[in-house]
Amino acid sequence: MTRITLSAQAMSLTMIGHAGAGAKGRDIVCAALSALGYTLGKTLENNPDYGASFEADWNEASLTLRCEPKDEASAERGKLIFSAFAVGFRLIAEAYPEYVSLEEFSVLTLLGG
Repeated sequence: MTRITLSAQAMSLTMIGHAGAGAKGRDIVCAALSALGYTLGKTLENNPDYGASFEADWNEASLTLRCEPKDEASAERGKLIFSAFAVGFRLIAEAYPEYVSLEEFSVLTLLGG
C-alpha cells in the first residue's frame, strides 16, 4: 500500500510504499501516483521562488517534498499548485482504497489546532 501524507497549506507531500496493485513496473496505481508526485516535485523544484526540497527514490518507493517559499505571492501560487495535484491524489485514493491511504492535513492540524 502507498501511504500519502499531504498538506496543500503547508506545501508538503510524503509518499511511502508500493501500491501493490500489480507487478513491479506494471502497477498502474503506483505509476499514476508516481507521475503526479514527480510532476509536482519537479514543477516546484524548477522554480527557486518555491524553495522546494524534493527527493524521490523509486527503488525504496519514497518521495518527499517540502517547500519554503521566498515570499507570500510564491506561497499562494504554490498552495494553488498543491491543491490542484491534491485533487488527483484524492481521486486515485478514492478509486483504489485497498492500495492507497491518503491523509490530508491543514496547517491547523499540523500545528495541533
